[in-house]
Parts: sequence; structure tokens; C-alpha cells
Amino acid sequence: MKYLFMKYAFFMLILQTNWRTISAQQTASDDYVSVKTSKNYVANPLIRTARLYPAGDETSIPLFFLGETNKLILEFDDLSNEPNDYSYEIIHCDASWGITDLMKMEYIEGVGDDFINDVEYSTAQYSQYVHYTLQFPNENMQLTKSGNYFIRVFENGDPSEVVLVRRFLVLENRLSIQAGVRKSNSIN
Repeated sequence: MKYLFMKYAFFMLILQTNWRTISAQQTASDDYVSVKTSKNYVANPLIRTARLYPAGDETSIPLFFLGETNKLILEFDDLSNEPNDYSYEIIHCDASWGITDLMKMEYIEGVGDDFINDVEYSTAQYSQYVHYTLQFPNENMQLTKSGNYFIRVFENGDPSEVVLVRRFLVLENRLSIQAGVRKSNSIN
């Protein structure tokens, strides 16, 4: 059990180091870039506090394992204080975060894009906003392939009206290594 924990901790350390390297390459100006890219960004200046994280761990990098029940949570605030119809789609990427040629049905089981229905209105007196939350994978959509992905949120069901993009990783446990320690039988 201890070895399994050490293996998991080592894997997470390497993964976080690589993720920080990717994140460090992004600058503050990456928040407002072309909608053709798959970098993390926010295209609408009225969208604030856009976050993507694993359920139950808001400080961790956005990743989950295939075949497990863990989920990712996407949250953001719309300062326009008007309810909007936000939709999302999930796009599969290659190792360098370029969009692959895979069709959605090759990596998604269920609906490839859907509306964000979890909406909460602020009760603040001075700062009115609408808070949107999405948990995925959900009953409408399951990912079937591991790899790099990004989720793209857009307005009014129109993919050309991109509001924000966030990257995430999907991992797959393919190999299980078991180790044990035993006392040596030879005497020197």
C-alpha cells in the first residue's frame, strides 16, 4: 500500500511539474487571444473568475482518470447580470495542444455539446452577476479516450461566439505495478 501511494505521489509530482511548465509559458495577455487557439483564455471581458478544477480539490490541476467517478467543475461569473444561454463543447487535442482530426463520437459517448444549466444569481447589493457551474463528465456525456482536451464555452448555441476556453487532462490507468519487500535469504 505504501509503495502504491509513493508511486501515485511521484506521478502527481511529475504531472504537476509538467503542468506548471505549460502554465508558466502563458502570460497575462493569453487571457484575450484569438478564438482559434486552444490556450486557456477568456474572450469576453464581462466573464470573470473562470476556473476549472477536480471536484473536491479547487487548488489542483484539472485532470481526471477514465473509468472513475471523479468529475471536473467549470465555474465562471457573468458580470452582465443578464441570463445568457451558454453552451459548451469538448475538443480532443494532441500532445502539443493542437486540435486533432478525431470526430467527437470517437472520444465522447453521448452528447458532444450541451447547455450549461446550473445558474445562480448573486444576492450582492452592489455587484450583480450570474454564476454558472458545469460538472462533467455527466449523464449526458462521457469521455472515452485519454489525452489532452479543452472545453470551449460559447453563447447562444453559436460556436463562433466563444466566451472562454480551459484546458484539462484525461488519464488512463493501464498498468498496475505491485511491489513487495522481503528479507534476504543469503548471508555474506
